[in-house]
Amino acid sequence: MPPLTTTGEDSLTIEAVGPVAIDPEPGLAQGILATLSLLILVAFISSLFKWISLIRQGKRPFGSQPLLEVVSRPRPYWNAVHFIMFYGFVILFSVAMTGIAGMMGYVDLSELTGGETAAADPSSEGESNMVVVELAADDGVVEPKAPTSPPDPAADEIADAVELIPEDVIPSAGDGSQITVPQLLISSFAMLSATLATIFVLRLRRPEILRLPGQEVVGHEQPRFGFVPDRNMIRLGLIGAWLILPPTMLLMGAVSVLQEYSHPVLDALQPTEADGPPNYAVFAALFFTTAIVTPMVEEFWFRGLLQGGLQRLADARTDAINWGLVRINPPVAPMQPTATQHGTDDRNPYQSPPASTDDFIAASPSEMQAIADPATRADWTPTAVWPLIVASLLFALMHWGQGLAPIPLFFLSLGLGYLYRQTGSLVPPIVVHFVLNGFTMSATFLEMMQ
Repeated sequence: MPPLTTTGEDSLTIEAVGPVAIDPEPGLAQGILATLSLLILVAFISSLFKWISLIRQGKRPFGSQPLLEVVSRPRPYWNAVHFIMFYGFVILFSVAMTGIAGMMGYVDLSELTGGETAAADPSSEGESNMVVVELAADDGVVEPKAPTSPPDPAADEIADAVELIPEDVIPSAGDGSQITVPQLLISSFAMLSATLATIFVLRLRRPEILRLPGQEVVGHEQPRFGFVPDRNMIRLGLIGAWLILPPTMLLMGAVSVLQEYSHPVLDALQPTEADGPPNYAVFAALFFTTAIVTPMVEEFWFRGLLQGGLQRLADARTDAINWGLVRINPPVAPMQPTATQHGTDDRNPYQSPPASTDDFIAASPSEMQAIADPATRADWTPTAVWPLIVASLLFALMHWGQGLAPIPLFFLSLGLGYLYRQTGSLVPPIVVHFVLNGFTMSATFLEMMQ
């Protein structure tokens, strides 16, 4: 080791051969993240063995041995028009709440409207990613200024998990600035308000139930949206998360190799200063939006309104036949006897053709009362499969522009839609959605705290 040298009475210079490495002790966040990683590994391995066991038992999504037995429930009476109406409510409430927040001073409306001008200014482009040299006025020393937003090395490790958070539920400023807490809260309450408004409209426009053949109104369709929590449904949602999420995340990791992906969640959680802590207020608002509000709203929107409405359309004829509302046999023309078959009394040797009412499903008066009974009308099970596929395809297309994320999101939606189709409850897919987004947000936060 070279000797110590002095350059003055009050100064001491210490020269070292090489850099001194300091290995800090693992913090609390690092320990929690390691525990979560171990739990994920156990979940992946056990889920794989469970799928192998189910396949060997002959389990299939549909058929004589389904993975999940279908449950009877009230028939959905809404359609795809209400799916579009919900989206209109979201836009309406978002614009209204943003305007109110702007007038109260919580949101700077000039940033939202003038974002394109700021983004197009070449003088500001890339400013946060370059080293700026400043001249100090006091001593003339030239010293570099650190980047205002340095890239976080932990972002690459958690990108695969973050990709599964839908980007369209997270607002972004037009000038590329960071997401603010008021914007997140406005987005959350706009989606919740749109959900309540849609449910209110659906309850006002319940179809009438008619008693045949007099067409007397005996009641209305009973709406069951599937929001009521149930212990068995919550347990089913946790099991569904265990079986659905590991294959989905493996697929996401595979497509991430082909195309790099970025998400506004990472940018929103970045610290405002170099080496500073994450923005705790933004994280709390993001967690509330993505892990609590988004699962409820998106499942109601895509699974309840879209898939449920398409399912009613697909099974319309089957439902009508089951409830004795359509003709199941074509009318038969009466057979006319020939002249040689007529006797002296001119009697017809053939029986009269069946009455037109016989072309419908036979029903006694008591059976007709049961058909018109709202409680019996609620005994409905889906039969068609294509609504599940169409709703999942639209769910994936809604996230177009997020790289290859629509591919795993399509298969994720198939799993969520299957839970809703077989149970008629939104609780299981909401639980799966909550586990996915909640874990992703927590892992992102823990990575950035290291």
